Amino acid sequence: MLCIGTVGHTGFFFIDIDGLKRINDLHGSKIGDAVLKMVSKTLSHSVRATDMVGRWGGEEFMVIAMNVTENHLQTIANKIRILIGQSGFFVGADAIRVTVSVSATVARSNDSVDTLLKRVNQLMHQAKSSGKNCVAV
Repeated sequence: MLCIGTVGHTGFFFIDIDGLKRINDLHGSKIGDAVLKMVSKTLSHSVRATDMVGRWGGEEFMVIAMNVTENHLQTIANKIRILIGQSGFFVGADAIRVTVSVSATVARSNDSVDTLLKRVNQLMHQAKSSGKNCVAV
């Protein structure tokens, strides 16, 4: 059983950068790394000070938000998606912008780490299958 927090619900958000490989292919890994830093900074400024943000893998990040309800998941996920989509920087005359797909779920009392990760990964597959730059809750 997963034991995180005792008050309210704990929300888990996976954020996957859409098309980072294409940016690396077009502009090189140095610009790809700058995209990762931009997304990380935007994420950190998009959530509450009490929420935890971390890089999960290659182009994936995770946010753990305490004291959220299932009704808040869609709002928080869309806020993250929109703010990252509005972020960017220039390389010469080229504007570098990315979109993200976001999946979100609330930890259930009977969840294990495995069941929670499986559910949030299935939701990410739904977001990516919907055309990317989407949210699945």
